[in-house]
Amino acid sequence: MKIYAQFWFDTEDFITPEADDALYGLLVMLKEKNVPVTFKLVAEKARMLERRKRYDIIDLLQNCENFSIGYHTEFHSVHPTIAEYCETMGFTEGRDAFFVRENPGRLDVERITGKKCVCYGQPGNTWAPQAFPALTKMGIPVYMDSHNVIDGGQKPYWFGGLLNYLDVPFYRMWLSSDYEKNMRDAKEEFKSFAEEHKNDEVAFLNIFYHPCEFSCTEFYDLNFARGKNPAREDWKPAPLRSIEQMLKLIAQIGNFIDFLCEQNVNIISPSTLLKLEASKKGEIPQNIVNVWAENAAKCNVDCLVKDGYNISAVEGLSLVARKMLNKPLTASFAYGPENGVKSEISENLNSTATHNLAKTVFEFFETNKDNKLAVLPDTFNVDNMQLSPLDAVVILSQALLNKDYAPTKSRLCPSERVTTDDDWSGWIIHREDFRVPNILDIAKRQMWTFKPAVF
Repeated sequence: MKIYAQFWFDTEDFITPEADDALYGLLVMLKEKNVPVTFKLVAEKARMLERRKRYDIIDLLQNCENFSIGYHTEFHSVHPTIAEYCETMGFTEGRDAFFVRENPGRLDVERITGKKCVCYGQPGNTWAPQAFPALTKMGIPVYMDSHNVIDGGQKPYWFGGLLNYLDVPFYRMWLSSDYEKNMRDAKEEFKSFAEEHKNDEVAFLNIFYHPCEFSCTEFYDLNFARGKNPAREDWKPAPLRSIEQMLKLIAQIGNFIDFLCEQNVNIISPSTLLKLEASKKGEIPQNIVNVWAENAAKCNVDCLVKDGYNISAVEGLSLVARKMLNKPLTASFAYGPENGVKSEISENLNSTATHNLAKTVFEFFETNKDNKLAVLPDTFNVDNMQLSPLDAVVILSQALLNKDYAPTKSRLCPSERVTTDDDWSGWIIHREDFRVPNILDIAKRQMWTFKPAVF
């Protein structure tokens, strides 16, 4: 069994100056360990490092090759959070709002660190499906954080055009003054993990901290708890640990890294994760397209992993249309539809209509082949019928396999992987009554893009 781990730090406390000292101490220690570590920076944190003239920190971030840079939003917990404003918006409206609000911060992080952002992760639980096309537009290829909004089987998966490292087991050595207990507990937890996954070819771990944890006893963003949004001049720094405690905790993390290396844990960067993803590219063999279509013809529109190929629902839609028209079997990408619209199917659903439907679907993908932000239409309009993408792909799959047309119970199977828990008040920054039914509804439609990653 190979174990891969992402080791990352959400670097975000832009209020407490002493958090900069913890960041510096960690950077010095981690440079000496020479393991790949990702620092996901809040833009205001990066700007504060510049304003405070912490060029010692900036220099280490810029020049140490084993440090990768990720983006962690403009202001983290300042309201409205990403989930708060995206909950009030549709898919494309939220996409555009996220890009307008967040791209300037991403550019600042890249300017200050001198490195491209190779990943993004949300603050707290402020995940939103609208972020994904905006991140694609920013050129960020990996979504790396910890969130159970989508059940990925505790492995990386593709969603929204990005490689997602989200539903991966969380593992860490806890930070306290009882070092011996911390390490003993970490070793026991690792032993349990290794035993659980002993028959797996590959397993994954998520290890993350916040530099401010090492310098402070509370988080700075309690300033914004339960919807509070005080003026900047009223922001209060977090209470501090002693310098001695801070240095001891940093040393403990160094020993934790030594332990991980002794256990042959492969600590990797997001860029390396992308290189390790091994799904086959190019034309899809006909037999694999047929296997995918056989499931869809039974009204179960799903993803498929077979013989090193992986096909999402939207890619399956493009492939069955191509196969019906004898076109090369190359998969196309698009985001799920903006709205869920019911089909209007007439009695004229015959071979001519299905051929015209295949042409309409094919033309959509051909027209948008260079558009990375393309969104499936709510309906494909053919021969006085309007067909939802879900019913369209079922009808095409049935036609391809010479089945009777019966798309009345079509289901997008990956949408069942989306959590049903819309209560996101568990993050103390959000109001106690904060719920996200709209975000989860949009997420279900965007599961057209979901498929497991291949390693």
